[in-house]
Amino acid sequence: MAAVAAMAAVAKSQFPGTFNTLDVSFRPPPGEQRLRESSSGVVVVVEPLPPPERPAEEPRECAPPGPDPEEEETDAKPAGYHDHGDDDTPEPCYDVGAVKLRHLKDIVEKVVKEHKTFCVEGAYNHIRNAMKKRGWLEKSEQVWPSKRLKENTSGLQSPKDKNPALISRMLRNIQVDFLWTSRAYSSHWYDFRRRQIVSRFPRTGFNTKVGLCSSLQQQHWYYEEGVSNTLFPRCYNIYNTEELEAFKDDFHMTASISLLKWLVDNYENKKDKAVSSTDGKIPVAAVEFAISRCDEYVSVQTHEDLDHEVCGQTWDHQWDQFLTWYYMAVHKNERLAQAPEPSMLLLYNLAVHTLEKVQKHWSQMHLDGMLNVWIVKPGANSRGRGIQLMNRMEKVLAKVNPAFVKETRYVVQKYIERPLLIYNTKFDIRQWFLVTCVQPMTIWMYRESYLRFCSQCFDLLNFHESVHLCNNAVQRKYRNGVRDPKLPDENMWDCYTFQAYLRTLGKAEMWSQRIYPGMCQGIVGALLASQENIDGKSNCFELFGADFILDEAFTPWLIEINSCPSMCESTSVTARMCPQCLEDVIKVHQFPAWPVFRRLFNGKVTQRKSGGRQTVEQEGRHWHVRAHIQTAPPSRSSVPWRLSVHSRSEGEQDRHGENR
Repeated sequence: MAAVAAMAAVAKSQFPGTFNTLDVSFRPPPGEQRLRESSSGVVVVVEPLPPPERPAEEPRECAPPGPDPEEEETDAKPAGYHDHGDDDTPEPCYDVGAVKLRHLKDIVEKVVKEHKTFCVEGAYNHIRNAMKKRGWLEKSEQVWPSKRLKENTSGLQSPKDKNPALISRMLRNIQVDFLWTSRAYSSHWYDFRRRQIVSRFPRTGFNTKVGLCSSLQQQHWYYEEGVSNTLFPRCYNIYNTEELEAFKDDFHMTASISLLKWLVDNYENKKDKAVSSTDGKIPVAAVEFAISRCDEYVSVQTHEDLDHEVCGQTWDHQWDQFLTWYYMAVHKNERLAQAPEPSMLLLYNLAVHTLEKVQKHWSQMHLDGMLNVWIVKPGANSRGRGIQLMNRMEKVLAKVNPAFVKETRYVVQKYIERPLLIYNTKFDIRQWFLVTCVQPMTIWMYRESYLRFCSQCFDLLNFHESVHLCNNAVQRKYRNGVRDPKLPDENMWDCYTFQAYLRTLGKAEMWSQRIYPGMCQGIVGALLASQENIDGKSNCFELFGADFILDEAFTPWLIEINSCPSMCESTSVTARMCPQCLEDVIKVHQFPAWPVFRRLFNGKVTQRKSGGRQTVEQEGRHWHVRAHIQTAPPSRSSVPWRLSVHSRSEGEQDRHGENR
C-alpha cells in the first residue's frame, strides 16, 4: 500500500488535472486496490471490491410439534419445547388451521376448568397413557437429549397426531393439577397449590438406610399382634459415637456366641478330633472366656445385676486377644489345645447349656451363623452401590473411621447368614406399597410382588457382590454361574411362581399365612415408627418398594425401603407387573381413604376392639381393607392413626370408573 501511495503522488505531480475530482487520501477499503491505465497515462483508482455474494436463503418450513418415531434421529427440539421466560430461543412453528386452533383452545379451556392437567417427569409412559385415557391433558416440561427422547416416546403420540406440543404450549402458564416426579423439590414446596397432587412427599426419612435405622429403634412402641410387627436385622448408625460403641459390644457378643456354636457343631459331627488336638493353637481359656461373657449377658437381661455386681470390667486388650482366638478357630479352622482339665465333654455340655440360656434373650441367634458377617452400607446410596461384606472388626472400623470419612455416613447391619435359599441361591422379595395419607396413616399394599435372584450360588466364604446382593442393578453386570437349571436366566420370579415352588415343598400355606402378612405388618410397623418424621402434605402420595429376605422358617425380615423404585421393564416379569402397578396407582391416587370403601364394598364389615384400639375390616370381591383406628394413643404420640391395606388381584378391572 505504501507503493500505491507513492505512485499516486507521482501521478498527481505529473497529471495535476486528472485528480481534481478524485480523492486520493488513503483509507483502508474493505476490498482490493486496483491500478487502471487510461489514454492520458497511468491513473491510480482506489476501488473496493464488492462484498461476496451470499447464497439465497431457503424458505423456512414449519417444524412438526414433536419428533416422529418413524423418522431417523435429529437434533430437533423435543416434544413440549416452548419458550421459557424472556430468552431469545425461537418458538416452534405450528401449521394448523384457524378452526382446528379454536377447537384445541376450547378443549384446553374445558380441561383447565375441570382441573385435569398433568405433567410427568421422566420416562413413565404408562402414567401418561393412563392419564390421557381418563381425559387429562399433558403439559410437557422435561427437555431431554434427542437420543433419550427417541427411546422414551413410545405411546406418547402417533405420527399422525401433532397436537401434544401445541397443547403443551397453550398450557405454558398453567400450573398442572397432577405432577408425577422423581425429585423431592425440597425448595419448591411452597410454590405448589393446595389442590395440586404431587407423587412425592417433601420428606419421609425411612427411605434412606440411616433414617430407617434410626426410626426402627422406636418401633417396639407401635407393636400390635397381627397389625404391626417389624422384623429388622440389628443395625447401627456408626457415625454416632454411642452407636459405634453399641456395635462393638454387639460384635463381641456375637463372636462369643459363634465360638460356642463352633464348638458344639464340630463336637457333634466329628467328636473330639475336630475340636482339639495335641498341636492345637487355641487355648481352652478362649471357650471359658466366651462362656463367662454369655453368662454376664444373661444376668443383665434377667436384672440380676441390680442386687449385686455380676462381674468386673472386661478390658479392650482382653477382647482383642479373644477375637484373635476366635478368628483362628472359626475363620482358619484351627483346633483347641488339649488339656487334662476340663475335658472336651465338659466344655461341650457347658456350651450347650449356655446357648440355651442365651437364646431366650438373643432373638436373632438363628440368623447369625458362626462367621460374624456384617454388611456395611453407605447411608444414602441406592442400587447396591458401595455395599461391602466384612467379618473383622478392624476392617469395619477402618472403612467407617470418622477421621477419614467426612461426607459419607455408613450404617452397619448384621448380615443374615442363614437365609432361605432356592436351589442353593440367595434371593429377596420386592414388595410395592403406596402411601396416600400420613395423618391418618393410609397404606395400600400391592398384592403382587416379585423375587430377585443372585447370579451365583450362595457361599459365605465368598464376599463378592454377585453372591450376596440381589439388586437387579448389580446382578445384570454378571453372567449367571453354574446353578440349578430350574432357576430363571433373567433372575426373577413373580409371586405366583414362588407359590408354585412352595407347593412342591409341601409349604403351600406359607405365602398366605406367614410371608405376605409378615411383609404387610413389617411395612406398617416401619411407617408408624417414622410417622412423626414424615412431612405429610395432604396433596401428596408416593410409591415405595420394600425389600425383604426370608429366613429358614419363611419369616420375612425387612432390609430397606426405597423411594422411586425402579419400574423398568428389564425382564419378562417386570414387563408385565410394572405397567399394571403404575396403572393401579393412577386408579387410587385421588380416592378418599374411607368413604369410597364404604360406598364400593358390598361385603360384611367386622369390628373388634383391643386395648383402646379399634380395627375395622371389610371384605370385597378383589380388595381387602383394614382400617386401624387408635382410640387410646401411646404416650409418644397424640395423633390417632388409621391403616388401610389395598390389595389387587391379577386381571382386576377398574371398578371406580375410567374418568378418575
